Amino acid sequence: MPGSAVKRFRGLLVGLDVSVLAFGGVVPAHTQDPVTELHVFLAAGQSNMAGWGLPGGGDRDAVDPRIFQYGAKVRSLRPATVPLDMHDTPPGLSPATTLAREYLKTQAGNVGVLIIPAAHSGTAFTSAANTLTWSVGSASAPEFDLSTLAVTQTHDGIAAASASGLDVELKGILWLQGESNSSMSTSEYSTRLDELIAFFRSRLAAPMLPFVVGGMTPEGIADTPPRANVDRSHRETPARVPSSGFAPPMTGGANVDDRIHFSRAGVEFLGKTYLAGYWAAVAAGASTSIIR
Repeated sequence: MPGSAVKRFRGLLVGLDVSVLAFGGVVPAHTQDPVTELHVFLAAGQSNMAGWGLPGGGDRDAVDPRIFQYGAKVRSLRPATVPLDMHDTPPGLSPATTLAREYLKTQAGNVGVLIIPAAHSGTAFTSAANTLTWSVGSASAPEFDLSTLAVTQTHDGIAAASASGLDVELKGILWLQGESNSSMSTSEYSTRLDELIAFFRSRLAAPMLPFVVGGMTPEGIADTPPRANVDRSHRETPARVPSSGFAPPMTGGANVDDRIHFSRAGVEFLGKTYLAGYWAAVAAGASTSIIR
């Protein structure tokens, strides 16, 4: 793994085997090596991040004993499920889960991943009243302020993991959104996205925290040509924002009857490119820091 300056959150019972820790009433299966360290990824955006990779269920969605979540609705540290506990109720697989599976292939057996599932379908950068928004400082009330809610959820998840006796490292943010902002120009979307990245890094006390942007389905862009402006912003993010990466989607990875959302194959492909985008962000000089 590329070297980076990483400071750890230390709990009270470092080294305790997670097989004896009950997370939210569920006891994970025993792993070959006790999980003593959790790497945290915040997953934010709209429906494709929330978990509209279809079909859901099946053997390929079995719970992985090294992947955990701190949910948006059930605020407890517990094994990650499919679907993840996002702000809304998605039916299927999120690329955050596939990223976690791919990431763990590169890590020691004592390392697990903690996903902070904070996405919500149909959300956008907007200043509309009484509407969920990712626009920094634009929410009409606290309950609509998705960026602040995601930060709070991340703080709380890290605190819960640390209190369970695990070393916790905040590793990155995964972003997948854009369909709801199809009318925006490239420059306008870039401004909103860059403000959000700066907000997350400031509130999480990690000024170079890796931020990886996922691409929308090529089929959905073709169906709604103005989305090409948002797609351009996504792809240009690494050139605008230090320690960021881009995860390209696959052509032919959309659902047959729903070309906005990824199929199972599309989600799993995206999970792999998210990992590549993450390592690119790390190589560009990313680091993490303690949340205080």
